[in-house]
Amino acid sequence: AWGLNAPLPDWAARLRFGGNAAVRAMGGQRRAGLERNNGLSVNQAGLVLDADVAQDVSFWYDFDLVREGAARRNEQIYIRWDNISGRGWLNAKLGRAFMPFGEEYLRWDAVDNWFASPTVAFPWAQDEGVVFFGDVLPEGLLSYAAAVQNGNNTFNLDDNVNKTFSGRLSTRPAPWFYASASYLNLGRQGNPAAADAASKEVDAQGFEGNVRLTWPERGEAWVNYGRLMVRDGGGSDRNRTIQYGALELKAHIPKTEQKGYVAARYSVVGTFKTDQGYRFAGTELAFAANNSAPYGDFSYDQRSLWRASLAAGRWFRPNVLGKLEYSWEDTTLIEPAKSPAAQSARGQRNFFIAELAVRF
Repeated sequence: AWGLNAPLPDWAARLRFGGNAAVRAMGGQRRAGLERNNGLSVNQAGLVLDADVAQDVSFWYDFDLVREGAARRNEQIYIRWDNISGRGWLNAKLGRAFMPFGEEYLRWDAVDNWFASPTVAFPWAQDEGVVFFGDVLPEGLLSYAAAVQNGNNTFNLDDNVNKTFSGRLSTRPAPWFYASASYLNLGRQGNPAAADAASKEVDAQGFEGNVRLTWPERGEAWVNYGRLMVRDGGGSDRNRTIQYGALELKAHIPKTEQKGYVAARYSVVGTFKTDQGYRFAGTELAFAANNSAPYGDFSYDQRSLWRASLAAGRWFRPNVLGKLEYSWEDTTLIEPAKSPAAQSARGQRNFFIAELAVRF
């Protein structure tokens, strides 16, 4: 028998629970209204279970209750095996995990993001497969992550034999300097018999570079640039080269013991060609799949999408972050789509967010 004053059983000592949440008030112009968040909302909530199974083996279950205001479930679910064959540089996640491409997904939880919004590109994916990772050289001088995954982002579904390969190399040669380079080979994804879109199959290769500079007493700077070469199954006339980038600056507010900060960011994504459009939603998750808001009316007629943001935040407790953000956002259209009606419908998508994020 087990009572409140008795020691915890062995299995309970091997379990760790945690989670995160973010609540917000969002207002502004057309974007805020279309995202159903022109008011108060629970923008993010998730629970995490981390269980030790055996020496160097653990189980991770990341259950997202809400993401970007939409109900979610089954985020990361994997078995982690560290120190494989006694090699400290060889570790693996087997199951559903993040694709190791780029850096922004590492700030998946709102409490890790200086801003209340992501960049307009925000490349990320989760899928079933195997992710290998570790430090090739000690103290972060050279680290790696590499993965082979199904490639379709749907939970426990693989509708073709092709796989997605991705990888990232990173280095921190000095405490103030960090850089990484990522590669993605999507593989030909899609199933003509099952898909209902005009473009039933797609293939892509991507590259991304990141540099982060850190001044502990003053702040941080982050810059990234990426290219995604999309080969569309609908024909070569639909092939696109998409470019994206972001610049973020963060400064600690004096006399706050680094608990307060101000930040600025500019991010952009596009084809940047007058006659080649694509679809850009500028969201994390909830509307990115079908582009239903706020630019769905433009179909594949967007040339670019940009967002400029100013933010201020304060750590009220070690795991409690409050932040304010105001963002200016707009899209440009390709020349064939610039009718008076389309230009009028484009409108402005400026918005304001007040958010409180926690981790436990």
